[in-house]
Amino acid sequence: MGKGRPGETVGIAALDLNLLKVLDALLREGSTVRAAARVGLSQPAVSAALARLRQSLGDPLFVRRGRGLEATDFAREIEPDVHRLIEDIEAVLRGKSRFDPATEERAFRISGNDFFAPTLLPRLEARLAAEAPGIVVQLIDLPYPVVTDALAPGRADLVLDRDIEPAEWLVRRDLIDVPLCVCARVGHPAVAAAGLRRGRPMPLDLYCGLRHVIYSIDGSRAGIEEPLLAELGCTRSVAQTVPDFSSAFSVVARSDLIALLPLHLAHSFDDGRIHVYATPFPIAPVRVQMAWARRSHDFPAHRWLRSLVADIMARLPSGFPPPASTP
Repeated sequence: MGKGRPGETVGIAALDLNLLKVLDALLREGSTVRAAARVGLSQPAVSAALARLRQSLGDPLFVRRGRGLEATDFAREIEPDVHRLIEDIEAVLRGKSRFDPATEERAFRISGNDFFAPTLLPRLEARLAAEAPGIVVQLIDLPYPVVTDALAPGRADLVLDRDIEPAEWLVRRDLIDVPLCVCARVGHPAVAAAGLRRGRPMPLDLYCGLRHVIYSIDGSRAGIEEPLLAELGCTRSVAQTVPDFSSAFSVVARSDLIALLPLHLAHSFDDGRIHVYATPFPIAPVRVQMAWARRSHDFPAHRWLRSLVADIMARLPSGFPPPASTP
């Protein structure tokens, strides 16, 4: 609203926006008594608000006609703008508290490595297609070692990772515990010679005697199992490192290298080329967590996304396949 008397402009600083609802009610009702009932104020409070509006806008706004009020020409001119502005403000406030995934159109950015591409995304798309066709999800692998950097405004809405460091403005939630398994290609000669059946623990001597490919973002050849092997007085031979899980599965499927990889991923990559085996030593599962900025905690759309991701991850298949009769 920038209209005033002819030749004048009313700036927003000159108008108490809290009075707009009173003005809207007066324009609709033509009575201070009915307008008071509409906005939940007393009649004297509405009369006082009208006096302030007249002073701010430089126009009487209403004149007495019988027992009611008649809008001035200026008031009639700004009436459509006032009604529209009140409706727009109410729509904005409703949008903060209401969220309808069926009609919502927005994009979410989830930061996570390629573990989540085959495990989460296909299942997420099935849910989105049925429940929220206007929602777009972007899986991104942000190059920020600190989660708080990845969650800076404009970067990611959610971070999926393991062992997320706590921070005051961060909220974390545990999603799943991911067991690890040994993967080898179908028909691996050494595994076949040992008579090892799928799903059974791989003997320690066989595990240490084979060459390994490991998932390592920075190229380090020390994996999470190295301390466990050291306690057992054993070592292994790392022949290759790769920066993502999909590459590790590809290498295993096409060579005689073996790998220690997440069991959930083994299910996702189960195309008949790889068999999985239990580890030859006890090893704790990897706890996958979800983290988000506290500023997003109560936002309905964000809350819906978190609930959806958590539900999908909780339903992932995680058990070993039944042992086969042949390796």
